[in-house]
Amino acid sequence: MFSIDRLASAGAAQAGAPAAAGAASAMVGSPGKPADTRNPITTTSSVLAVTYRDGVLMVADTTVSYGRMVRFRGQPRFIALNNKTLICTSGEYSDHQFLERELNALVEEDAAHAEGSIGGITGGNNSGSTALTPLAIASFTARTLYNKRCRFNPYWLSVVVAGHMGCPKGIHERQAEQIPQKETYLGTMDLLGTFFQEEVVATGLGRYFAITLMREKHRSDMSEEEARKLLEECMRILFYRDCAASNEVQFAKVTAQGVTIDAPKKLDSNWHFEAYTKKTTDMDLAGCSW
Repeated sequence: MFSIDRLASAGAAQAGAPAAAGAASAMVGSPGKPADTRNPITTTSSVLAVTYRDGVLMVADTTVSYGRMVRFRGQPRFIALNNKTLICTSGEYSDHQFLERELNALVEEDAAHAEGSIGGITGGNNSGSTALTPLAIASFTARTLYNKRCRFNPYWLSVVVAGHMGCPKGIHERQAEQIPQKETYLGTMDLLGTFFQEEVVATGLGRYFAITLMREKHRSDMSEEEARKLLEECMRILFYRDCAASNEVQFAKVTAQGVTIDAPKKLDSNWHFEAYTKKTTDMDLAGCSW
């Protein structure tokens, strides 16, 4: 991952103007009021998500870390929007909160436009009303991340967006009757705004320790129970290998019926490895000068 400081300095140098370089230096290196996220403080770990027969299943732990120490426990990271879109992030937790506010404002604005068009403000014509799909919300999120990155004030986040592409319940009922059910959606983006859609998604250290196992065992027709078992196995591996991960995890799913967020649960673990339990005096090198 390249440095935002280095990127800002390079951009100022290419501009060829001393004023631009001075502005970039003041924005990036000034010791005044912190206005950006270049050194994450309170961070969260991996998010895993897979598609299955009925929808998308997602899992994340509930721990927020300060460096490599636990700072907060029991902090949910899921954002449910308009009963058909589910979002989870890993990275700087304060940026997660800022992004959540922006997304909630977007959904509220869209709902206000929909109510106004249905209520007769547009003369009873519903053609101008909109309903945000998961793809639209994912596109908005990616553009927001890209915009923040271009201003050298990034949201230090990896974002996972899941949803069902049908219309939400209670909005545009007449249009919903004519629109056939579409497939579920799963996409991800990083702090640079890189945005793509996949059947299996992982962020953080999950991209190294979990993604291979998820791709190996994933099937598009797998049941929810199979998907849950797979994600539990991957989260257990991350708990063993990621010092910032926790065994208290939370599952969430999105289907044609809407978004469901489960209560946090603790995964069982086994630390009875011989090297951890055997006495040093019983080992082969006991008493060695080395």
